[in-house]
Amino acid sequence: MVDHAARQQQAAMVSWEPLLYPLPFTLALLLRLLQLGAFAVRDELNWTFRACRFFLSLGTAEAGMAAQDPSGTVSFLIASVGLALRRLTSTSMAAAHWQALQSLPDLNTQSVEQLRLVASCWPAAMLPLAAAAALLTVPPAILATRLWGTRSGMLTALLLAFSPMLVAGARVLTPEAITAPLLLSALLALLWALQRPDARLGYALSGALCGLALLNESRAGLLLLY
Repeated sequence: MVDHAARQQQAAMVSWEPLLYPLPFTLALLLRLLQLGAFAVRDELNWTFRACRFFLSLGTAEAGMAAQDPSGTVSFLIASVGLALRRLTSTSMAAAHWQALQSLPDLNTQSVEQLRLVASCWPAAMLPLAAAAALLTVPPAILATRLWGTRSGMLTALLLAFSPMLVAGARVLTPEAITAPLLLSALLALLWALQRPDARLGYALSGALCGLALLNESRAGLLLLY
C-alpha cells in the first residue's frame, strides 16, 4: 500500500515536473531584461572593462595573467559569449575599437573617451549574463522538487524568479547575480545527496557548483565553513 502511494506520488511529480521550468525561466528572463540598463552601480564600468580584457585575452598569453585574479571568471566567460557575437556580427565596432580596448592597461574613470569605449561593450556583455541568471533559477527548482516535491520546486522557482535582490543583481554586470544561485544550487545538491547515501552524483554536483561559485567570487568560500 505504501509502495503504491509512493509510486502514485512519483508519477504525479513526473507528470507536473516539466511544467516547472519553462514558465519560471520565462518570467525570470522577462523581469531581468525589463528596463535593462535603467540603473548602474559605481563599479559596473570597471567590471565591464575587466570582462572585455578577459575576452580579448582568451587564447593569448594574457590569459595566464587574468587567472592570477580569478574574481568574476564565470561571469566573464558568460559575458564573453555576447562579446564574441558582437565582434563577429557588428560592423560598427571596427578592429581599431578592440585594439584600443586591448591597449588600455587600466580604466581611467576620469577619461570620457575611455568610459564611452567601455560603455559601448556593456549591452553585448550584459545580455548573456541576464539570460544565464534567469537560467540559474532552474537548477534550484529541480533540486527542491527532488527533495520536497513538485509544489516546493514550483515555489522555489517563483521565489527566485521574482526575488528583488536577484532581479536587480542580474541587471548590472557584477558577479553576485551568478554566484548567489550557484551557491543555492550547491547547498540543495548537498542536501539531496545527504538524503541518498548512494547519490554520488549529488556530492559531485554540489562540489562542482560550489567550485564555480568560488571561482566567480572568493566570498563564496564562506560556504565551506558549513
